[in-house]
Amino acid sequence: MEHTITNCQYNLRRLLEEDFSFVNDLYSNPKIMTYIIEPLHDQAIKKMFNKMLAEMTAKRSLYYVIESQDGLKKAGLISALWYPEDRSIVTGTIIDNKFQNKGLSVWAQFAVMDRAKKHFPINKCTVFVDKENEAANASCRRIGFKHIKNNSTSIKNKNSNQWEYEL
Repeated sequence: MEHTITNCQYNLRRLLEEDFSFVNDLYSNPKIMTYIIEPLHDQAIKKMFNKMLAEMTAKRSLYYVIESQDGLKKAGLISALWYPEDRSIVTGTIIDNKFQNKGLSVWAQFAVMDRAKKHFPINKCTVFVDKENEAANASCRRIGFKHIKNNSTSIKNKNSNQWEYEL
């Protein structure tokens, strides 16, 4: 099974236990978390990280670290959570501030959708983007996602736009 997806400068590499400190840095950084949720603290991040690893082991989700080809710079994290009843995935991306506005999230989005099609029987991808995150909403529109009514019952998606992409 292939665990790395590559473009000319970056890889998507399967999340490993050794990535905890990087994930901790992302989820505890107030600037990075501005449009996602309140920054988390170590204990909550550890619980979430363990859940990520368990979901991957159970083959319900994909989690990838976005890193430089040489593996020396970690730029972000992307996830694809599988919803078999809807034949869909919901993806989420977090990019470190130093790597934003370089097209990484768009590249990673298409790469993870391609990978998810090989792992799960799906026909659509959904993303939730905070209504105030103008850049991310514009990016969704520009790359072909369709804005639909937000049908989420999750409190964390309450102030989000819902976007769908047919696969």
